[in-house]
Amino acid sequence: MDKNIHFKKTFSYFWPAIKPNIRLVILDWVFHIFGMVASYVITPLYFQKIVDNISTNTKTPEEIKALVYLIIVLFIVRIFRTIFSASAFYFMSKCLSDIQQRLSLDAFNRISKHSYKFFADNFSGSLIAKTRRYNRAFQTIYEAITGRLTFFVVVLVGTIATLGVFDIRLAGVFVVWSIVFLALSFGFAKNKVPINKTKAAADTKVTATLSDIIINILNVKIFSSSERELDRYKKITDTERVSIYKFWKYNAYTDLRQGMIVSLLFLFGIGYAVLLWYRGDITIGVVVLVITYVQTLARSIWDVANSYNYLIEAISDTNEIIELFETEVDIKDPEHPEMINVTDGSIEFVNVDFRYKDGQNVFDDLNLKIKGKSKVGLVGYSGGGKTTITNLLLRFMDIDSGDILIDGKSIYKTTQDQLRKLISYVPQDPQLFHRSLYENISYGKADADMEEVIRAAKLAKIHDFIMTLPQGYDTTVGERGIKLSGGQRQRVAIARAILENAPIFILDEATSSLDSETEKDIQDALEEVMKDRTSIVIAHRLSTIKSMDRIIVLEEGKIIEDGSHTKLLRNKDVYHKLWQHQSHGILE
Repeated sequence: MDKNIHFKKTFSYFWPAIKPNIRLVILDWVFHIFGMVASYVITPLYFQKIVDNISTNTKTPEEIKALVYLIIVLFIVRIFRTIFSASAFYFMSKCLSDIQQRLSLDAFNRISKHSYKFFADNFSGSLIAKTRRYNRAFQTIYEAITGRLTFFVVVLVGTIATLGVFDIRLAGVFVVWSIVFLALSFGFAKNKVPINKTKAAADTKVTATLSDIIINILNVKIFSSSERELDRYKKITDTERVSIYKFWKYNAYTDLRQGMIVSLLFLFGIGYAVLLWYRGDITIGVVVLVITYVQTLARSIWDVANSYNYLIEAISDTNEIIELFETEVDIKDPEHPEMINVTDGSIEFVNVDFRYKDGQNVFDDLNLKIKGKSKVGLVGYSGGGKTTITNLLLRFMDIDSGDILIDGKSIYKTTQDQLRKLISYVPQDPQLFHRSLYENISYGKADADMEEVIRAAKLAKIHDFIMTLPQGYDTTVGERGIKLSGGQRQRVAIARAILENAPIFILDEATSSLDSETEKDIQDALEEVMKDRTSIVIAHRLSTIKSMDRIIVLEEGKIIEDGSHTKLLRNKDVYHKLWQHQSHGILE
């Protein structure tokens, strides 16, 4: 973000959320103005009239009657002021909550459109911090504009207009002083933009670092690295501490300068009013009116200067997430998507070239055909391209050239969501929500009933364990499933995929954390699940894939062997070597 203050850009992102509630916003603003006029313009005017009335030497019945009348009118004004203010707060509470919800949903929608790689490259804590500040920033801006800025304008215009009736010279003093004060205050605030930017960036870094440490607390415990992480966290918070110090130091200097200017208002405003009274140009009631207006205006103009500081800070926070909003989405859906209706489930990689952003080449003219409803195992040493094949098929990454087809239709002609609904995927390290076991399993099918969830859990050999828990399927698994073992998380993920029941089934080392007996039980269940659907299984444990219809051996992005388990063993090539190097079915 540069030093410019992007009011216009910020408003362009806020407007779609504001528009549905624009009537409530206007009502809030109007009633705020009515309440302010009644409280800060009209009420002091009646104070002036009452003071002038009681300061006379005579107390005629007419004067007493007029005094009673003034007091009654003042009472009515205050009643209306209370009604106006309460109405304004009612409308504000209604529209502000609606608008902030829309902004949160909009931020979630925009960020969630980014690819999996985007989230892998950005701290989750950083994204959360920016999103939350975006929401809070709107509230700051809204309250500043409808509250403090409006308060200042109402008081300034009301003061100048009212005093102009009594003596135009008094009004002139306020006009000149206000112009000078605002010009200096806005200059002070504008110079604060880079300070706000640094403070916001430091806050984001602290949140992201703390989130990273907490998420990886198991590693911290295993490696006894609490002190190391504390030192690292201290260095990050040191940067934040310096930025906060500079932020408040500049605020202190600004307050000092603004306070001196406000003191001049008291000197010239009240002093000049007393001088005019001494000359007999105004009454003592008008002097009281000037004193009241000076105090109110001093408060309002102080508030508006501080509000401008808060506005700049809020817009700095907003611009931080707008940069994310304007980051180009690297994996896009077609403008006119087509549906892929899977009947057979055949998969084909056609002349596929792919390399990572760092230039590492993975596939060069890869051609691979997988028959529909067949079971295919992918095997090979790490880095051979096994997981990359599934990532490309799921469009977690996009190829550089070529095409990928499902039932003869390009996966790039449909949406990512529609594509992924065709594939049940179980990764090696499945992620679970900090929700109940029922919610995690039923995530594969939103409208699943308990009977379906239990059936899937039984097939995944996790039901018996769940039933030993005091809360059963209502048990919360902890963040990322931390309360479960690796094998239990894998079985929950397998149950979720079984429940989804998509025509294509992918298991990426999905049983690597299971003991041999449990794996054998699950393999028997998966054999049933894989019937009549295309299945791709990635495994280092070769016993997992020996029953596949076809086994493909990958090495450095090339298919070097292709056939059944028996055929590949007879070839006595790479697969045979891998099999020989196994200990109890696990690649060494």
